[in-house]
Amino acid sequence: CSYYLPYLSMRVHIHHSFRLKEVTPSDRCVSLRSVVIVAVNSQRKPQPMCGEQHLCWLNSSLQLILASDTFVEAVSKSPFFTSTNTNAGANRASNDVSLSTPTENDGAFYSKLERLTIKYLCDIIKSWKAKPLNLLDAHAFIEGIREHGPKYHIRERNVQVPVFHRIGELSSVVRFTFSILMDVVQRFINTRLIGHETLLCSKCHTLNDLTTQSNRLLPLSSILCDGLILPTVALNNYFVSEKNDYSRMCFNCNDNSTDHHFSRRIVQLPDTLFISFYRHEDELDKHNEARPAEIFIENHLNLTAFVSPSVVCYSAYTRYQLGSVLVIIEGQDRDRHYLTFTKSHGRFYRCDDQIIEQVDKSVVFEKKHVALLSMYVREQT
Repeated sequence: CSYYLPYLSMRVHIHHSFRLKEVTPSDRCVSLRSVVIVAVNSQRKPQPMCGEQHLCWLNSSLQLILASDTFVEAVSKSPFFTSTNTNAGANRASNDVSLSTPTENDGAFYSKLERLTIKYLCDIIKSWKAKPLNLLDAHAFIEGIREHGPKYHIRERNVQVPVFHRIGELSSVVRFTFSILMDVVQRFINTRLIGHETLLCSKCHTLNDLTTQSNRLLPLSSILCDGLILPTVALNNYFVSEKNDYSRMCFNCNDNSTDHHFSRRIVQLPDTLFISFYRHEDELDKHNEARPAEIFIENHLNLTAFVSPSVVCYSAYTRYQLGSVLVIIEGQDRDRHYLTFTKSHGRFYRCDDQIIEQVDKSVVFEKKHVALLSMYVREQT
């Protein structure tokens, strides 16, 4: 399956300026390939997950978001948590998604897919004090997202085919995170980064408001980033290097030119920042496929240089620390396996499905990884 996902944002046209102020400071899937996730500021040790039937894609994606203590706490305090059955096995066949929206949400709408995913997350969190969910639980969830989740349309046969494969086959962690998990995560914590694009005309000097871009998962290209430190390099390319890549028209004088100064800046930052590193179709390997970049993961992230001058905020508002990072290592046979590294009480743990072991932090930050997804949390001062 592909993990190249270039369009992860939503655009809307607007014509006004911004001025914001922060309010408060057992079977392995494969033998040669792996993905890594890292979590910080966690007061919980990572818990094992079912390792049968090629479930590493599901486990690593869930570990990515469960690395956030803020998210786990919010879910644990929600009406969903108390309304779900404490015996997960009793709900294995609940593909009809009979869980109703709690009345405490005052009319908030949750889709069947969201309710199914929230229920599974609640069952996972509850299992930490008991025993891990088993294969039947995962099977019921996967069948549920196949039924209620996104689908491909095959025009020749005029049929809808689920995007996600049946249990026993690998699915895309990026698609699962973007199309399912992020919808749920944003229900509980602040994840939206909002950027604003402007154009200063070189002829009439009019400042044009272009678009506002809202991202719950910020897409960054890893093109030409081999051996570099990300995400800062990719952020610099996204906000700085892309400004005059093609001609743009001034709304005032209708002059269409590459000489106009294009600017893309952040006008609002989330408490928890999710980033995807997608492969660029111009980078092809010997198999004529997009080649992912091997990069060094950045622990601390300062976004001050990318924030609009109109934003009034504390310095801590733009500073983040790595919460989790999902990467993949590919072998010659192209099989894939996903792993998780989580930080708890200053120690890093390698979470390989049902196997949890402590590792040195150099494994995370001093070795190159093929990153797919990362989560950054705002630093506490």
